[in-house]
Formats: sequence, C-alpha cells, structure tokens
Amino acid sequence: MKVQGFRVEPGEIEHTLAEHASVGQAVVVAHRSGSGSRLAAFVTGVDGMAAPDAAVLRDALAERLPAYMVPGQITVLDRLPLTGNGKLDRAALQVPEPAADAGRRAYAAPGTPTEKALVEIWESILDTAPVGVHDDFFELGGQSYTALRVIGQITRKLGHRAPLGALIERRTIAALARYLDDRAGAWSPLVRLRRAPEEENPWFFVHPAGGNVLCYQSLAASSARPFHAFQAPGPSTGQDPLATVEELAGLYVRALTEARPYGPYLIGGWSSGAVVAAEIAHRLEQGGEKVDRLVVIDAPAPVATRSVDDPHLLLWFLEDLNIGFDPTPERLSELTALTGDDRMNRALAWLREGNAPGTGLDPADIAATFAVFQGVVRACNAYRCPGVSADVSVLRARDGRVGEFADHPYAHAPDWGWSSLTSGAVDVTTLPGTHHTLLTGPSSAAVADVINGVRPAG
Repeated sequence: MKVQGFRVEPGEIEHTLAEHASVGQAVVVAHRSGSGSRLAAFVTGVDGMAAPDAAVLRDALAERLPAYMVPGQITVLDRLPLTGNGKLDRAALQVPEPAADAGRRAYAAPGTPTEKALVEIWESILDTAPVGVHDDFFELGGQSYTALRVIGQITRKLGHRAPLGALIERRTIAALARYLDDRAGAWSPLVRLRRAPEEENPWFFVHPAGGNVLCYQSLAASSARPFHAFQAPGPSTGQDPLATVEELAGLYVRALTEARPYGPYLIGGWSSGAVVAAEIAHRLEQGGEKVDRLVVIDAPAPVATRSVDDPHLLLWFLEDLNIGFDPTPERLSELTALTGDDRMNRALAWLREGNAPGTGLDPADIAATFAVFQGVVRACNAYRCPGVSADVSVLRARDGRVGEFADHPYAHAPDWGWSSLTSGAVDVTTLPGTHHTLLTGPSSAAVADVINGVRPAG
C-alpha cells in the first residue's frame, strides 16, 4: 500500500510490533483522514502482563523503522475483532474516527537540562511551541537548513560537537538528549537511515559535496533494503575535512566493513558521492570482495583530473545551496580579487541586494558547510578512478545543467563515461527532474524504483 506517497508493507510493521514483549497480536491498516491515508495500528496484550503502552510502542518502532512507517495512532484492544467464520474483521478496524486520541502521542515536557536546552533550540528554529520530547523533528517541519542550524546551536549553546547524522538517526528530543549525554565521544561516518528488513543486503551511499546525508532520506524511505549512508568529517564534529578521495574512501571502507565484514556489497552515491563510491568499490574489489552494483546518480565518471579555482568553487557552493547565480564578468573579476571570508561575504551581499532567498544559516554554519564542500569538490576533481569490475547503473537527470560538470570530457555521452571505468555491464536511465530535484518528490520515487529493480516504462 502507499501512505503519504511512501510504499508501506503493513506486515513488516506488524512483525516489529509483535516482537515487543508486551504485544500479543498486532494489525496495521491504512485509514483515510483529511490529509490522506494514515497508518493505524491495533494491538492486544499478553495474558498476565500489563497492557501495552502506545507511546512505548511508538518509541520501539521509531528505533527500528523509518518515521513514515510508524503509525500515528496505536490502539490497545482486549481482542481483535473477528468475522462470523473466525477471520480477522479488518473492516471493523478501519473506522472513520477511532476513539479520541487513542494511542496518539501526548505532550511530554522536558526533564533533563539537555532536554530543556534542546526544546528551546527546536522551538526557536522551528518557530513552533510547545515541542514535546517525543515529537519528531522532521514531522515538525525540519528540513536540511533547519537541521544544520540545530546542529550549530547545539555546538554553541551546549558545547557538544554533534554530527548531522545524530539528528537524522535520533529524531526526537529524548533520543537526541540521550545521545548527547551518554555518548563516549566516538564518531562514525556511518548513518543508518533505514534499518529494516535486516535480512536484506543493505545499500551504502556516499554523501554529496556538502558532506551530509539528508538528501537520501526519501530514497532510503522507499528502499526495499536497509539503507545506510556515509557523512563526511568536518568542523561540526571537531575534525578537519579530508583532502583526498582516497582518504575519504579509506575512512568509509573501515566503517563499512565493521558494520558488514563480508560482501557482496551494494554501493552508490549522488553527485560527488558517486566519485567516492567508485573508489570504495575499487578498494573492496582490491581486497577480494565482490561489489554487486555501483549506482551513480547524476554524476560524470572520474576519468580525468582538473584544477578548480576559488571563485568557481564558491559559485558551485551557492548553486548547491539553491541560491546560485551567474555573475557578470565584472563581478567574477571582483570575486577573483578577493579571498576567503571576504569573497563569501561579497557574494552573499549581492544575493541580498537581489532579494534572493536566504538559507537562514548563521555565518559560522555556512563556513563549516563550505569547508566540507570545498574539500570534497577539490578531492573529487583531483581524482581519477583506477577502474572497477562491478556492474554500474547510471541515473541521469533529464532537465537542467550543472555548472561543475559542463566541461566534462564525456559530457555528451549517455553513460557519462562510466563504461570506460568498469569491466562490468553499464545501464543508463534518464529520469525527469534536475540534478537538484532528482532526490525529491516524484523524481525520488522514480530513482527508488530503479535501485529496487523496477525499470521505468517506455
């Protein structure tokens, strides 16, 4: 079934609920509401034990399933309704209006100092109140820029350097506060965006130039497999950005093999992430492992190196933030004459003068993001892949253009040069959307279909 645009397997949610010690039976249905289809769960308890607690069950589901698979309503019943011949009566469960607020998340006030500080940050940045400790950041309207602002405020107000992946994996105040209070200080580049079904071979995707993996949330949610992604080290975690693709790939291969010691592996990446993914595939194969598939989302093959000048690097960064512009020759010359923060500040001032949409990010957050971006872009442009044996799936955006890729030697080749880097098969799929919309909305669903093995019609 589809709920809020996502493919959902009720049986997977039912199985996860039934594994909870307090649950005897579980049924999940989709019911219509004013805003579309919504998931509702109905559970029974276990004889001799306390009745299941809906809030506890939601927390347990949130630990193992993506947010769109956590029912907004969990109702505890004495028994499931049956038809006259003893079968489950699903129609009786799909009532228009279940008992008022049955199983819905009640507001829970912050208790610890860390929870209180996080509530203040979320309420300020999300411009909503009250925020309870079990509210989901992304369901409250959190997006990429707001998430980066939250991470920046955590650093400034709490003194914790938290990676963006911590918020992606721990989407509530309660879970994020526990992480900040209890963590031993170890940082991992691996972010688990979708954990179930655990028996399936997972995807491992690499961050694009910006270094974070928020771009993969929709894709992970629609994946038929577990979906993990690598986030880049950088100032937000108290680390220097890495300078080469080889260093990035080495870090990620260590994290990958720690999570999954043996192949076969499924590797992918969007934009610059595809370049690092290619080096990961190369290293795994050199170590005797098999890479079943390398998925390249709208990225040309790393077949030649090139230098990147600072002004164009800044312009590509602004384009990546969706606030890019084409400067006049005079303004490009002015940017070339400036350095560092002065160049960034001048470009942002021009955008403000032209009433361009802002990001809402603090200067410190922009600087931290740019530090990672320029490190990744320079690394990818200085890298040439030695080659792989894996089959390669190339997914290209049908619309628009990317300034960074305009002069690539295989710019006009359908496979963007990837067939020259692999001895395996190469398939190419062109999908509607631009480079920057390919992982959002309907385009994301089309990408998910391809990586799930469903070929587009036509």
